[in-house]
Amino acid sequence: RLVCQAGLKLHVVLTLREFPPWIDPKDSEKYVEATSQACGRDQLNNKINNPSAAHPFVWQRIQAYVGNVTQLLVQNHGSCVESVSPTLNNEFETRFTQTNALMRDYSPSAVQLYHEWQRQRQGVIRHESPPQIPCGTICQAIRGEAELEWMAFREDFLSDRYIHLCSLAKRTAAAVVGNEQQQSLKCLLHMP
Repeated sequence: RLVCQAGLKLHVVLTLREFPPWIDPKDSEKYVEATSQACGRDQLNNKINNPSAAHPFVWQRIQAYVGNVTQLLVQNHGSCVESVSPTLNNEFETRFTQTNALMRDYSPSAVQLYHEWQRQRQGVIRHESPPQIPCGTICQAIRGEAELEWMAFREDFLSDRYIHLCSLAKRTAAAVVGNEQQQSLKCLLHMP
């Protein structure tokens, strides 16, 4: 409220990289992103326990969360809310592809979507399994065709998810204020 009273605008970044407290930690394992087999979790200082946006249940909950938070923000702060920017994978730094030197998500849900992506683009599944890209503190050159294709899938997948979430936030804000006061909510990482 102080921000709005001072005549400033709210720019909200919604992190979707942690499990919400209402998901039982023992159940979260089936919804988590999986790392490359070339870089097991035991090799990392920080274990990766991020929700997999490829998992249908997680994706449903992410959308509900973004919609509900946007609605509450606009109801409580109106035009003071300038932007709502959901973040799934630290897009500010990585342009949708990796975190902690991990080319992920290798979960069964992500691999299934990778197969669908290949079928849509090429008509066939050329790579049954995604390439197991090693992790490390230094980014290594990605030269193989399978590696480049996996990276292209990751770019398309996460950018499509992000575009959808931004659109959802904008539609939700517009519905709250009504058509007579069309809310021009922005997403900082996506301009359309």
